[in-house]
Amino acid sequence: MPNEPPQDEPEQPDEADESLANADFKEPSWAFALNFFWPGAGLVYLRRPWLGLANFAAVVTIAAAAWFALPEARRESAAPWIGLILCGSSGFLAYRMANDANERLK
Repeated sequence: MPNEPPQDEPEQPDEADESLANADFKEPSWAFALNFFWPGAGLVYLRRPWLGLANFAAVVTIAAAAWFALPEARRESAAPWIGLILCGSSGFLAYRMANDANERLK
């Protein structure tokens, strides 16, 4: 039959549909930022609340130990660097965990 209506092509899913289908994807940079500014929050974002609590406790414990171990004259100059190192490593932990979780989803 020459007068058949044209067949509709199946719609290709766009990026928004793919992101909704993959709802467990976690943004690594967001996990890093959360964990950098509040140690443990990035891990809670990754749905690992007990690990987040342990991360927070570890960062606070190490910071307190460093504070009391340093002589009083060096505390003020060393504290920002210690905080930066602890928060940076905490953020990197969350970043790597988010990347690993996203790789398992692929």
